[in-house]
Amino acid sequence: MPRDGSVPDKVIERTPADANGLALSLSPVDLPEPPAPLPNGLRWTTITIAWATLVLLLLNAHALRSWAYQLPPTDLSAKVVTLAESWYDNVDRFGLNRPVEAMHGWWQTAKDHRFREEQPAPADAGRAAG
Repeated sequence: MPRDGSVPDKVIERTPADANGLALSLSPVDLPEPPAPLPNGLRWTTITIAWATLVLLLLNAHALRSWAYQLPPTDLSAKVVTLAESWYDNVDRFGLNRPVEAMHGWWQTAKDHRFREEQPAPADAGRAAG
């Protein structure tokens, strides 16, 4: 409807998009039919999530163990901590914890180098400001 409140002269009928192809869809660009049927998006998403989960399980065991340590202490969380510890140890046997340890070492070195040159804060600085 136009902003002045008048009724439009012509009503445009919209037809639903063609489920069998792109040629009859509401796209403003005329698209040719693909030479092969389009892949199923749900299958692609499921495969992507499965691969991401596998990679995180193998290369992120330290985060899983850290999360388990932060759970409130119960019988169930004790079992979760035990499982997380054994998973961390099993993954470590294959050397999959080394990339995280190396990056953590690089970060710690950079942090130590940066703060080594700074002077320590005076002990009475907080009292003098307050």
